[in-house]
Amino acid sequence: MRLFKIILAVFAAVVVGGCALLGPVAPPVTPAMTVASGTPAATLNAGREIFSTRCTTCHNADPVRAYDADDWRRIVGRMAARSKLQPAERAALLAYVTAAQEPSARAAR
Repeated sequence: MRLFKIILAVFAAVVVGGCALLGPVAPPVTPAMTVASGTPAATLNAGREIFSTRCTTCHNADPVRAYDADDWRRIVGRMAARSKLQPAERAALLAYVTAAQEPSARAAR
């Protein structure tokens, strides 16, 4: 029973810590991002979810703001086929990573 509690405590720490670390890598969708990009929050959140899950299946994700919008267009174009993204998933991902580059989105962080 004690071993179970230790394992559970470690698991909880990893989950909570992992969620906290996601912010700098994949910033949350903000109202400023939706306004600046003209993209619905639901689409941007779907793109963030894809970035946070599908893009990290094979490798660690670089922070979204490590690349500019043009770089992301090339990266998503190259990686979408490898990760078997559907067209709507690709569009949502690209919308999210480019919206995170908007100057007003950066000011909102």
